[in-house]
Amino acid sequence: LALSSPSPVTACADGSGTAEISVGAAFVADVTLTVGAPTGVTVTFDTNPVSTLPSTVTATINVDAGVAAGDYSVTITGTDSTAQVNDLVIPLTVFAGTPGDPTDASPANGAVDVGLAPILSWTTGGNTASYSVMLADNDTFTNPILDVTTANTSVASPVALNPESQYWWSLTANSPCGATTQQVYMFTTAQVFCESPGVGIPDNDPAGLDSSMGISSFGTITNLDVGLDISHTWVGDLTITLTHEDTGTSVVLADRVGGSSCGGDDINATLSDSGTTPIGSACPV
Repeated sequence: LALSSPSPVTACADGSGTAEISVGAAFVADVTLTVGAPTGVTVTFDTNPVSTLPSTVTATINVDAGVAAGDYSVTITGTDSTAQVNDLVIPLTVFAGTPGDPTDASPANGAVDVGLAPILSWTTGGNTASYSVMLADNDTFTNPILDVTTANTSVASPVALNPESQYWWSLTANSPCGATTQQVYMFTTAQVFCESPGVGIPDNDPAGLDSSMGISSFGTITNLDVGLDISHTWVGDLTITLTHEDTGTSVVLADRVGGSSCGGDDINATLSDSGTTPIGSACPV
């Protein structure tokens, strides 16, 4: 026996969930399915016993109203005509009531100077199985940039956004018992400064190549994204450093990406101070 549908099965108290079970050809027909389940949980099958092998059986897991929210296990036992026995343990998560509203959404509604590679994040309101998240350049979410369902409490934009532009993102918490009202947030992306030196990177030269950029705006940097678009063979040769010329403060953005043995060509990446994946984790970039 094997579970061929997503795990765990989710259900609302006083509701039900389904599981697809593969009954393999290693059995000898007929195969009789029996159940071991917590109090208040029952299981029915669309086919039982199973005479055609291999086969897929749909199990409907019914949960009584009095079952408390939490994680449980349901055991399905298959016994064939030769007394061969096989058990399948199905994880079951029970929810009670609709999800709580997520909080601490970021970027918050009205946020400005948001980086071009934002990570949308929030804090769970509890009793939630998944979240529906959308990102678009319009408040009707026509042709969205992002439209996903996730069990996580954060998701990254799949593309770099345009500078000094308005975007909207939405968040809905889901459970088998229902969903929250869609929350919508608007934010504006930050200003961008570009420098294109248009010169080659010297080989075997410790001095390397310096490229300076003058920024006319004044203020405190609260969020920093650095986009790199570098044409170069064997990116494992490169070390890239960002330096504030007035203070001398510097940070290494990339140090021999993928290791000195990385023979990939070119770097096209956006580095964010809120990012979670090091640029050095991929070859090529």
